[in-house]
Amino acid sequence: MADYRLPPRQKMINLVYIILIAMLAINISADTLDTYFLLDKGLQGRIAGLESCRDSLSRQLASEFPEASHDVQTIDSMATGLLDYIDAIKEDIARAADKKKYTSANELKASEELNAVPDVMLSAVNPRASYLRRALADYRDSLEAKLPDISTKNLISSYLDIEHDKKLTSWEKETFTSMPAIGGMVYMNTLKENILHAGIEAYRGLMSSFYVKDTVRHEADARYVLVNNDQMVVARDGTIEVPVVNVTPHIESVIYAGLDNLVDVLAIGITPDQMDIEVSGGTYRLRNGKLYLCPDGASGEFVLKMSCIRNGERKDLGTKTFHIKQLPTPAPYVIFDGGTIYSGNVPIGKDMLKKASSIGASINDPVHVEYDVLGFEMVLIRRGDKGVLSARSEGPVFTPEQKRILASAENGDKIYFTGIRAGSPNGQSVYQLPPVSAPVYE
Repeated sequence: MADYRLPPRQKMINLVYIILIAMLAINISADTLDTYFLLDKGLQGRIAGLESCRDSLSRQLASEFPEASHDVQTIDSMATGLLDYIDAIKEDIARAADKKKYTSANELKASEELNAVPDVMLSAVNPRASYLRRALADYRDSLEAKLPDISTKNLISSYLDIEHDKKLTSWEKETFTSMPAIGGMVYMNTLKENILHAGIEAYRGLMSSFYVKDTVRHEADARYVLVNNDQMVVARDGTIEVPVVNVTPHIESVIYAGLDNLVDVLAIGITPDQMDIEVSGGTYRLRNGKLYLCPDGASGEFVLKMSCIRNGERKDLGTKTFHIKQLPTPAPYVIFDGGTIYSGNVPIGKDMLKKASSIGASINDPVHVEYDVLGFEMVLIRRGDKGVLSARSEGPVFTPEQKRILASAENGDKIYFTGIRAGSPNGQSVYQLPPVSAPVYE
């Protein structure tokens, strides 16, 4: 049988039908767009309420528990950086969708446009989705590291879920490949809502843990009778042979190298400045009636011997042996005008970079210790292999040359604060710290 061939006119008609079917398949109905706009309106109202709640909780936590102020500052800084970056992404999506008609993300016109979101989020040159995923993961991990309660950690993890189900693709492609412009706006606002929820839960978890510690401390104080010099006497019948002394670490059952460790002294019938103290493995200091132990090395033992003269005879008050432990490496961060800190990895606006003032370093666990930054180098890598600029500071403060380089940063550039050297508070140790990475956006 002879082959049958469609005439050219019929081929053209069939092609037109295929195009029409494809257009119908990707067309977004007006009802769907209206639903997106309705969701976005509700999200914006909730975001404003959550921001107010977060600010109130952070002020309350820092006011009632000053020891939590550094954690509050870190959480606020990371959250603010993330929220600002998401707002910048929204503007980029609106700019890509509306093109010459663009005014702002709040006045999106081409809401049904299907290329804007994947073009912005999955760009090979400036992959915003990858930056966003890493920033969300860093924020989540930082919050969870500050909390002891597993249920609060799980709740925060659910708010910042960036896992994906498909094995052959990534979270970025699964999320942003087929999303209209208005869908991108709604999703970004949903992320903002979840970031604020996670921060609020972290504040509540911190506050709860501090309330528990405070309650335990007050319950313990109720068992003591306070006598001369505010010493605590554990005596049910009011009688005890004195003097009696007991020394315990202020934080844990160990003391730390490179740190003046405050230890609790329970002295009954004698004040610390009346005791004769001998140590091995380091030195000690008495300041304002408080005893600080200063180990020489990062391992080994520190031995404290206490005695006094009683009725003309030397009385042994006890010997205490402490294990010496190395503190963790301090974490560096950028400090901005006003005291805001930035720990890195979260994309940062170029306008914010102009406010950078110095580099700091600290640890928060097992104790809070601020370190002195002795010097650092700043490296700016231009996007697209357009060059590298660098400058060094021999101290914590940014030099005029470094500030000039920061002011020249452009969208897509990467900045690294590296070669950071920090000295321990007692000046006995110098640490080489990991770099702080700062992806730049406009």
